[in-house]
Amino acid sequence: MNDRGASARYVAYALVAATLIGLNTWYWWPNSEPTGKPTRQAPAVEGLPYRSTDFRVRQPASPKPSPQANARDLFRPAATAHSTTGMARAAPRPSAKERKQAAARRAAAQRAVARQHATEHTAAQREASRQVLNQFKLVGILVRSEGREAYLIKDEGAYIVHLGDLIAQRYRVDDVSLNAVRLTDTATQVSTTLPVAGN
Repeated sequence: MNDRGASARYVAYALVAATLIGLNTWYWWPNSEPTGKPTRQAPAVEGLPYRSTDFRVRQPASPKPSPQANARDLFRPAATAHSTTGMARAAPRPSAKERKQAAARRAAAQRAVARQHATEHTAAQREASRQVLNQFKLVGILVRSEGREAYLIKDEGAYIVHLGDLIAQRYRVDDVSLNAVRLTDTATQVSTTLPVAGN
């Protein structure tokens, strides 16, 4: 009889303990009720202004990754920092007025170059003409009633000329004085004065 009474007491104690554990677990179990119902608050500890919920570790909710963030066009290469930030903008197309002004500047530059070449060519021609004129030698001047005659030689040729005559269809006699003759190259307009040889 004593054994049966002890066993009954143990069973009763176990049921009471299980009941208390179940009630305690149900009381402290996190609230999973739908939104809109009042949330059960834990009682404050006696003597302290804190609740047990104040000591829970709260973690910030991590944002859900957007499906577009991970989406990538497989047919387009990945953009790099150089290609996205270092790309220079295309220069704007010049207007019709600007194109006309640029064409005028190019034409002016071409004319300036052409003038420079022509000047250099003309200078070379004038120097060559001056050298040819200096090859003439004035041998003497004869005064006649119809005017003065000048006797010129060049290389193997000899010429008797008067005022206004042309030598070799190019060199004009512009003046015949008593001791000099002035010749002009009609192609380059270069003139030179030839004194009588020996003076």
